[in-house]
Amino acid sequence: MKWARIVDNVAIEVIDQDPADVFLPDIAELFSSVPDAVQTNWVLTGETWGAPVFEPGEEETPPEPTAPVKRTVVSPVEYFSLFSPLEEFAIRSAAEGTTDPAKILAIFLRRLDHPSLTQVDLASAQVQQGLGLLVQMGLITAERKAEIEQGI
Repeated sequence: MKWARIVDNVAIEVIDQDPADVFLPDIAELFSSVPDAVQTNWVLTGETWGAPVFEPGEEETPPEPTAPVKRTVVSPVEYFSLFSPLEEFAIRSAAEGTTDPAKILAIFLRRLDHPSLTQVDLASAQVQQGLGLLVQMGLITAERKAEIEQGI
């Protein structure tokens, strides 16, 4: 069985694995099961899938690669998924320390882990300070901070 992320009746991403086994729940729910024959860029017309149709003389060309979309507001789950598991482990381990930066980091993480939090504004001063602290403590690089600030 295959799964596809479908936008405007076009399978823009097709995978062979159950999306729940590959992605976080917020992303996995964007996928639907499709017949095994479906491929990327196939079009759903009514109940039937088919390869894209090109006009005579029009060549089939792969889509232009697009730059990742910068997002400034993400869910807490999406925020933590911006970090690798190793980075998150290092951050949470460092937050258990007794130094002032560790105590500040622990406060930052408690706020992010709060059950009422539904979004993380990557452009907010508090998030910027928290990311700066992670760089200062050597838990992430300045380059990773810049990537995380872009939401990618």
